[in-house]
Amino acid sequence: MKLQYFSIFFFLSCLLLALPSTRSFGIILSIESLDSVKNDEGVEESNTEKSVSTTTVVENRPDPSCEQPIEQGPCYAAFSRFAYDPLKGGCVAFLYGGCGGNENNFRTHDECLKNCNVAQFKNSNSEDVPTDDKIVVEAN
Repeated sequence: MKLQYFSIFFFLSCLLLALPSTRSFGIILSIESLDSVKNDEGVEESNTEKSVSTTTVVENRPDPSCEQPIEQGPCYAAFSRFAYDPLKGGCVAFLYGGCGGNENNFRTHDECLKNCNVAQFKNSNSEDVPTDDKIVVEAN
């Protein structure tokens, strides 16, 4: 009986680790043994062993690309993109040159927020969070 629960737990644990989306979502898996089970003939038998509860927690981690610096790349195009800025604690608009750069480069503001796990961001003024149609360019 214990082997059956261990096999199920092991399979589900491996499945969770193989999913790429676990970095974006908190997942809690709980498996508990039953007080009684049915045998092969369908007759219910009581389980004399104590119930065992096992919980596996997969942390809600941001995409590692969000830790990379914002890079425009060496080319001269001007694509509106979004990247996570740790100093501002959120996703900011920038101009991507079209080649090179790194993976801290998202097509939409929502995609950046989701991948970088930004749960809270300032939106008191519509100018603070640019939409996909609006880009803020700061001149030095």
